[in-house]
Amino acid sequence: MIRTGGGRALGDLFALDPGRTHLNLGAFGAVPRPVLAARRRWIERAEADPHRFHRVELPAAVARARLAAARWLEVDPGSLALVTNVTEGISTVLASLRLGRGDDIVVSDHGYGAVRLALASWSVHHGVAVREVAIPLAAGDAEIVGAFASAVGPRTRLVIVDQITSPTAREFPAREVAAAVRATGHRALVLVDGAHAPGTLPTDVAGLGADVWVGNFHKWLFAPRGTAGLWLAPPLRELVRPLVLGWASEVTYPACFDSRGTQDLSGWLALPDALALWGELGGWDMVAHGAQVVGAGNETLVTALRDAGHEVDLSVLSDRPAPTMRLLPLPAGVASDQQAADALCDALSLRGLEVAVVAWGGRGWLRPGAHAVTEPADFDHLATELPGVLRELRSSALAR
Repeated sequence: MIRTGGGRALGDLFALDPGRTHLNLGAFGAVPRPVLAARRRWIERAEADPHRFHRVELPAAVARARLAAARWLEVDPGSLALVTNVTEGISTVLASLRLGRGDDIVVSDHGYGAVRLALASWSVHHGVAVREVAIPLAAGDAEIVGAFASAVGPRTRLVIVDQITSPTAREFPAREVAAAVRATGHRALVLVDGAHAPGTLPTDVAGLGADVWVGNFHKWLFAPRGTAGLWLAPPLRELVRPLVLGWASEVTYPACFDSRGTQDLSGWLALPDALALWGELGGWDMVAHGAQVVGAGNETLVTALRDAGHEVDLSVLSDRPAPTMRLLPLPAGVASDQQAADALCDALSLRGLEVAVVAWGGRGWLRPGAHAVTEPADFDHLATELPGVLRELRSSALAR
């Protein structure tokens, strides 16, 4: 955490525990101290005069934050609402579409776990059929596009495609999938899950050809947790309404999402500060540096595993990895189910290492990521500890 950006020591800008190695900051984000301070100022402002703040100041402040997000994404301000996260955004769309028996939803087996659980719930309670498309990890763009298009039929109402897949840390050709769905001639809407896109992948949101895009600002863009954007194409802006209806329920989109009653919206109000600081610290150049760090770091991990006698088959990986995350296959039989993945994650955490361990496709994977403060030394630490942790887990399993 000694690299500098914008003339400042990046490590000093974050409240992260320097005694721990943080290789999964893309999961929950990392909020810089200046953004935390901005949020604190909003909280204190609200407490100074709660009545006036909520009645007069808050609506305008939320609108300004929403406008800042729209400008950063380069979209029409009337197209973007603020929500707490991608999961809320997708659940909002599901509720507004009123899908039921006889309707299909298409999603891939690379989809985010919480989204897949939400779809399963809609299937159980509303009779919606969920068609999960199996896509090989190393599939090329044409294979991915063809798999989605082949799954679309006359009953398909919604297709959900990730820009960057969460469990497998790879890019999907969202724009091409949207075009292929349109070309089927069926009435299916396309929703792009852009959870990991803001701050890692330059995106022409309106140019994706999708009906819905949802992305998190708190993962890679320094915003406080619970800050995300929901973009809607014009035909949906009168249809999609917030999950919780209240004083703003009759207000037009996107302002109908601005009112959250007594919910603390200070995180949203600090969003302009987060976007400004991200740019000040290097913006896309900072992302490019992170890509270099995570790429070299993954090579370090591969070498460590091979030196310890483990086979590491890189041919199973995609040639379109996420810009700031990578997937590393673990030895056969390691972390191949969620319980075992959690056990490995816990064992690494006890050694001061925070990194995602994923069970996907019948095997285990590491998913390290490089945030603004990530250094090669962080991967060196993981490379040093990982072989020993794997030996201990294997010995423990044999002992049972």
